[in-house]
Amino acid sequence: MTGTRQVLFIQGGGAGTHDDWDDKLVDSLRRKLGNGYEVRYPRMPDEGDPSYPR
Repeated sequence: MTGTRQVLFIQGGGAGTHDDWDDKLVDSLRRKLGNGYEVRYPRMPDEGDPSYPR
């Protein structure tokens, strides 16, 4: 198998989670996995209220 593998990291819910907590987890994951992996980490809309509309 060749090429870069991709990992999709979905952030946790709660206001400020993306910047305050999950950034650190993603940085650590990138370091541990190395250059053979691309960690994608999209910002979720309205992280303070991650519920689905009904």
